[in-house]
Amino acid sequence: MEIYNGRVVRLVVEEINLPNGGKTIREVVHNPDYSAVLPVDSDGNIWFVRQYRHSVGQEVLEIPAGVIDDGETPEECALRELEEEIGKRAGKLTKICSYHGNIGICSGKGHLFLAEELSEGKQNFDDDEFINVEKYSLSEVKQMIYSEEIICGKTIMAVFAYMSM
Repeated sequence: MEIYNGRVVRLVVEEINLPNGGKTIREVVHNPDYSAVLPVDSDGNIWFVRQYRHSVGQEVLEIPAGVIDDGETPEECALRELEEEIGKRAGKLTKICSYHGNIGICSGKGHLFLAEELSEGKQNFDDDEFINVEKYSLSEVKQMIYSEEIICGKTIMAVFAYMSM
């Protein structure tokens, strides 16, 4: 049963069959797939966007990310978001992984990429985006994660994946 159908998410309540023959109810948030990109410049600095996120009631430091448009590949989305949000283009884009961020209730799949060989592009914010661009060294980023200045899951996952590459 559909409870809500909005601009970005759809909430449904579904009755499911359990392996033991029983039944139960599950709530599922159907949200779109998205790409996120960890931009690393030639000096080893990582580029971020800082923007207000209403769901947590604060400004958040995170990597560029966005919903995959119809007909767009995850790679194309990552490159588009990189340029739109921080004004950079990538000479090299490497897939890190794909994942489900909140697998217990959300359907959307995230795709993480590493962007290197950065060059100048042109920012193009959405009408509802108010973004500040910031860059930090890897050691600063690690400290910001441990001090909980960086709280975004996709960002933390991308940084730690990058550190192990």
